[in-house]
Amino acid sequence: MRKVTKQMMAGLMAAGVLASVGTSASAALVDPGLQSTKAGVVVDAQTGQVIADQNGTERLPIASTTKLITMYMVKEAIKSGKISLSQKVKVPEDIAAFSQDLSVANTPMTAEKTYTVQQLIDAMMVPSSNGAALLLANLLGGSQAKFKKMMEAKLESWGIAGVKIYSPSGLTNGDMKKFKDSSADEDVENEMSARELAVVARRLVLDFPDVLKTAQQKTVEFPAVSGGTETMNNTNELLGNETFDLNWLGLKTGTTPNAGGNFVGVTKIQGRPVVSVVLNSGDNADAAAKFNATLTMVKKADDAVKVQKVASGLKPAKNTVSVLTAKDGKISYKTKGTATFFVPAGESATTKAVNAKLSKKITAPLKQNEKLGTAQLESSFAAANDWLTGAPEVELVSVSEEPRANWFATTWRGMFGKSNYDITATK
Repeated sequence: MRKVTKQMMAGLMAAGVLASVGTSASAALVDPGLQSTKAGVVVDAQTGQVIADQNGTERLPIASTTKLITMYMVKEAIKSGKISLSQKVKVPEDIAAFSQDLSVANTPMTAEKTYTVQQLIDAMMVPSSNGAALLLANLLGGSQAKFKKMMEAKLESWGIAGVKIYSPSGLTNGDMKKFKDSSADEDVENEMSARELAVVARRLVLDFPDVLKTAQQKTVEFPAVSGGTETMNNTNELLGNETFDLNWLGLKTGTTPNAGGNFVGVTKIQGRPVVSVVLNSGDNADAAAKFNATLTMVKKADDAVKVQKVASGLKPAKNTVSVLTAKDGKISYKTKGTATFFVPAGESATTKAVNAKLSKKITAPLKQNEKLGTAQLESSFAAANDWLTGAPEVELVSVSEEPRANWFATTWRGMFGKSNYDITATK
């Protein structure tokens, strides 16, 4: 493990030292207890289980982490064939002028050149170029205003309603200058909760995992306005940082003028990929605050939990269903498929199948392990049942083969005993 520098250690100590598991301050397993950071979460990237949470539902300024939404929509457009990575994009004069304003993060562009979609992605994700984000928004939406509406609609489709987008790059409305919303105050900016931003990041890395290759680049080359290329550095200072044996795979930084730093990270704890989010950490003068808070939070989560694998074959409390066409008049069912929970490291937890939903079209004969419906999994440790978008589902399958009742039995049951059966389908 790389040694922790004195500056990093001081930052980690300031961020907080002891984990609190399953406290009343958080519905999740771990309360990070971060100082000088308004919100933070750690989420299992695959299942959406919330492992750590501090003020995860309050909407706060998210700054350039907004670019993760823009990135998702660019990837989606590439997948659908609407645009391509090699496509050359002409820069409108107004966006070219905006990109040359170095009072905000930018990679200067000129209207006299074209830039590929790949180059714009690199510029947006690595040095966090605002001009590149605006040009990609223009490419997909035709205008900034239309693309912002598209972003809001995308968020709503993910269950994130009521978010107002002022910028596809994350700048405050006033910093958008010519492109600002004239009906809004200059200091307003995009706001989301840490949990909502985790939903965005999780969608991005699950649907388009190759985005991590982009996010892991420490430097990228970009065409210089005066000719040749210029080297741009990644704003993510955790790349290559092995503090606490954590290997960071991305993802995006953001700094809001009035509320400090933000960071959305991707790493692994105990072999499982996790998404971390910290919002409004420190201030603009302390660029390391968001990274120190992230390291502290993820380390606490790692120390406080363990991975519990759930085997196939769980039986819900009610594990039989009366079926009109079954020879014995009923069918037994169980879960199929394994699952994984994070649970407290020092606790013994069990898992049960709940909220069973069976098809109304079940008919015999049935083979063993034939799908009948779905159920959700629930841990006996309440704080482990905290999910971004709902508990994981597993299949419910038949325990054994079940022959069909003969014609006389099914006819009699259908005529005189139908009310005795949960499922009355005959074909």
